[in-house]
Amino acid sequence: MDASNNDTPTISQNSQTTTNSKLKLTIKTPKDKKDISIDASSTVKEFKDQVANEFNSSVDQICLIYSGKILKDDEDLKKHDIKDGVTIHLVIRAPKSDTNSNTAASSTPPRVQPEGVHLWDLHDRQLLRKYQGVTQGHYVNHATFGGPNEEFIASGSEGTGQKTTPRSLDEVKQAKNKVQNQFDLLDKELQRNHKELRAQQDLKKEPLDEQLQKLTNSIQTLKDEIETDKLSLEPINFELSACITTISQNKDDLARTDIRYRQLNDNRQLLRNQIELEQKQKDLIELEEKTHGLKLDSLIREEKQLRSTQEILLKEKHTASARLATLDQQLIELGQELEQKHLKNAHERYLKHFVRQTVEEIASQGLESFYKVLDQTMMTYHTQKMKQLNKITQVPIGSDIGSVDLGIRDLWRTTYCGSDIDAIEIRSDADEENVSKARRTYNYRVVMLKSGSVMDMRNCCSTGQKVLASPIIRLAFAEPFCLDCCILALDEPTTNLDFENIDGLAQALIE
Repeated sequence: MDASNNDTPTISQNSQTTTNSKLKLTIKTPKDKKDISIDASSTVKEFKDQVANEFNSSVDQICLIYSGKILKDDEDLKKHDIKDGVTIHLVIRAPKSDTNSNTAASSTPPRVQPEGVHLWDLHDRQLLRKYQGVTQGHYVNHATFGGPNEEFIASGSEGTGQKTTPRSLDEVKQAKNKVQNQFDLLDKELQRNHKELRAQQDLKKEPLDEQLQKLTNSIQTLKDEIETDKLSLEPINFELSACITTISQNKDDLARTDIRYRQLNDNRQLLRNQIELEQKQKDLIELEEKTHGLKLDSLIREEKQLRSTQEILLKEKHTASARLATLDQQLIELGQELEQKHLKNAHERYLKHFVRQTVEEIASQGLESFYKVLDQTMMTYHTQKMKQLNKITQVPIGSDIGSVDLGIRDLWRTTYCGSDIDAIEIRSDADEENVSKARRTYNYRVVMLKSGSVMDMRNCCSTGQKVLASPIIRLAFAEPFCLDCCILALDEPTTNLDFENIDGLAQALIE
């Protein structure tokens, strides 16, 4: 591993969930971080191939580090106890540069700085190109054709091997020596530059190696500290377990103590309640003795009723107090209003109107009493006249009794010769719904009697019966209401009467 091109790694772990023997690992560099899924049975070589594809790098350029150890290609992931969710750190080396050189100096590969810049400077590159041009572009190819005086010089710069004009041997030797001298100078300068470059690389490599060694030592120190901490944690964990056990026991003891405390508290409260109950019973006995055997239930009910009545009376009192306050306020306002000019004599006028109203009320009461007496008298008179109108007298036909008042029933029996109606009467019904102080209404109706049954004659009698009933009713009215002036005016036609009824009517008139 070349430490000069390493990206400094950091250590972190992310917990992820895997299924079907797949490991989800986090590959981390100082500038990037990616999650990769791989089979748990894969080798480090397969893992490197997948990482190289993800980071677009060559397999030879990458180096994987886990838990301070470099993963080798011939190992399995299981060997390093790599679990799901862990983080593996990636170091990517810089690519090597290829140099097409036929010289011995080209055997030393150039290195690159961490930033990827070649260590050669521009001057060294120019020298290298000149050196390659001398060695490749100009060479002497001796070929004798027909004698030593003929030779060909190939120009590598033209690259076509054209045949030139033959020169003399001295000229060829001079050209050869000149090229050889240039080659030697360039070779020396190239060797010198390679030495300087190697010295510079060695100077730069030493700090990087030292830094890598320091990091390795730091990692090992941290591992040792972790192991030491683990060993020191064992007694602490043991003490923690003991403390947890003690705390659990203390909690159980506290719970039992709390239960015992509640039991004792309940027993104490029970004793207090029993003592209080005994005292209440004694008070009850004393109260029964004071009430001379009255039942407590009845007293309680009576107390509740009295309290309810008291609440109602208090409400009424509050309501009356509110109304009284309102009336007092109104009285004050009215008193202030009476102080005005147009109301100063209001009291005197009030007395006058009050006297007048009192007199009118007394007069009205007297008139009402008079009306009641008059109405009662009229009712008595009406009742007497109706009795007189419908009274029944036993007067045989043809008797010589003096002036006898005949009722409607007797006149009907005397006049009517039929057997379907025994008698008729006039009945009155007071209209109680329309009764007023000014007027009383009576409804009169004519009824016919047959064997104790009563039926209205309206719409139930014949025309002859109706015509016969009319003069009989007039005769009956003439007796009680006309005194000694018995005059009958017949305004009803008698053409509908049969002979027997006409004869009976005449006989009744004679009587």
